[in-house]
Amino acid sequence: AYDKEIEPGKPYYFPAPTLTRMSAEQLWDSILSIFVPDLDNRTVQYENDFLSRKKKNFDKYLNTVQNLSTEELLNLVLEGQEITLSIQQEINELSAKIKEASREDNRKGLGELKGRLNKKRDQQRTAIAQLIMGEDFNVTPMYKNFAPKPKRPLTHEEKIFPHHLRRASEHISPTGADHFLREFGQSDRNLIENGRRDASVPQALNLLNNNMRNRLSDKNSVLGKKVMSLQTVEAKIQAIYLGTLQRPPTNEELSLCKQTFEFPDPAVLQKPNLQNNTKKDAKMLKDWEKRKQHYYNKVHDELRHLAWALLNTREFSFIQ
Repeated sequence: AYDKEIEPGKPYYFPAPTLTRMSAEQLWDSILSIFVPDLDNRTVQYENDFLSRKKKNFDKYLNTVQNLSTEELLNLVLEGQEITLSIQQEINELSAKIKEASREDNRKGLGELKGRLNKKRDQQRTAIAQLIMGEDFNVTPMYKNFAPKPKRPLTHEEKIFPHHLRRASEHISPTGADHFLREFGQSDRNLIENGRRDASVPQALNLLNNNMRNRLSDKNSVLGKKVMSLQTVEAKIQAIYLGTLQRPPTNEELSLCKQTFEFPDPAVLQKPNLQNNTKKDAKMLKDWEKRKQHYYNKVHDELRHLAWALLNTREFSFIQ
């Protein structure tokens, strides 16, 4: 950057690259890396198994299609088309029943009808492939983009850091219209290279109000664990700067933080003078631990605002 006033009429040479805001994917990954532990190993085993089965089935399907003659393939496609049209009639009937159930507010019947409709759509989608492969071959997984979630209770870590908190490259592309990635410019893939990096008011509101703020300051997050492990306020502030901006705070920033945040009196951190009385000493230590924990809770409650403020700075979201 240039720290002097530019004089009118004089040439200005700026060889450095211009500042550019991170792409949606870069921004998403940068934020997640601050609070999600072991971010690079979020893919679970059941997803890997699902992808392996999908590839194996598709290879068999491809091999079978390539070994069919043109006449055989054409006959199967024509037969599959008749089945598809027949299923479409059933889908239309179910759709009409769903509309009627919605008008009558029949929620139980509505759920059942939607389940039947989804099954019919799966049958329609896989009709031709099922004819080619035969009834004994399960073609449905080839048409599914997501592995079915296992029916088991979530672990403690899965509750704190849900599985959708993973790198952008591991999400379906494009993501849903209301997802962080789409909000910050991920391409909808309707056109080539139509991603964007322009800032907008919804983006600012997203950063200010979304639930990542709570996850960032959670005691189980990567940054939260580091901050809580340190003993002094100054060390905690430095850890937050290093975790978000990859640099320590300047003396001016450190001084400003100490002045801005209302930290309690650190005298509570001084260990009490013990009196060589087992019961009294134990009680004094217990009370001191409570006061110390109360102090740190207040400190961390203040510092979470600092972490979120730094995350919303241009220094975090822009790169050279």
